[in-house]
Amino acid sequence: MRNFHTKKLLALLFAVMLLCFSLVSVSAAASAEYLYDCERILSDSEASALMSKLENMSDRHECNVAVVTSEDFDGRSIEAFSKDFAEDIEYNSSYTGTILMTVSETQREYYVYTTEGVGGVFTSSVREDICDNFLSYLKNDDYYGAMDSFADDCDRYLSNFSSDDTSKEPTTFLDILFYIFVALVVGFLIALIAVLVMKGQLKSVRFQSQANNYIKDGTFRLTESTDTFLYRTVTRTARPKENSSSGSSRSGSAGGTGGKF
Repeated sequence: MRNFHTKKLLALLFAVMLLCFSLVSVSAAASAEYLYDCERILSDSEASALMSKLENMSDRHECNVAVVTSEDFDGRSIEAFSKDFAEDIEYNSSYTGTILMTVSETQREYYVYTTEGVGGVFTSSVREDICDNFLSYLKNDDYYGAMDSFADDCDRYLSNFSSDDTSKEPTTFLDILFYIFVALVVGFLIALIAVLVMKGQLKSVRFQSQANNYIKDGTFRLTESTDTFLYRTVTRTARPKENSSSGSSRSGSAGGTGGKF
């Protein structure tokens, strides 16, 4: 009987261990959403710190800021590899827009790629500035320093763009109608004031329903009266089309910047 209870206790402990291991695995997989150190060039502490920064930043700005290392690119160029990897991240994420830093210690190459969702923030000049800032770290084989510099620059540009006036929503069709209405009302008021002023200056003129005072008796005799339609003028004005764009104001062209180090 004692052996039975012992086996039962061991089985229970084994089940608890499996459960704890699965929870740790799921947690690790979830937190590894923005860092893929396939070359293992970062220490555990460096990977943990960078992973936390990337995850926090991505959640604050509601876009994907990610880093990947790879010793080869599966027969593709680093440009094609980065593009496919960034699109995979965005496909599996609830956020629109991805900026990805790809580094290969083996190939001594780097590349920064941005999808259309953040192309309005990370223009070509901005990507070049980011690369210039971390390139000195890569040349000294300080990979964590380069990735940390990349993350800080991304955070800075995203924060600045969010507080910029250019981040406002584009003018809608209703806004255009409102502006037209205001312009018509203002124009009508100005014209009304001008007419009233001119009317006040015509004090000697009085309204008469007939022109009998301008006709001498016996000099005018109407023998025939007809109405003849000559022509008409039709003017057509195209209706402004409503802006159908529903994307974020951060949207722009996708692109990448990279090189050797």
